Amino acid sequence: MALSTVGRRGFERLDRNVRQSRAAHKAVSKEQRQEIKEAFDIFDSERTGKMDYHELKAH
Repeated sequence: MALSTVGRRGFERLDRNVRQSRAAHKAVSKEQRQEIKEAFDIFDSERTGKMDYHELKAH
């Protein structure tokens, strides 16, 4: 899609979504982020920083 076809409302919607995402990120405390990382690491058995469906098996 060309930029000219997006229009002003599209950019306003995108900007609002970005602001909401940033606000949600800030709402998570450092302690909560650490807990999430620890839980993620349990499933990221290959230590790649990514999970594939094989790693999502119940442990």
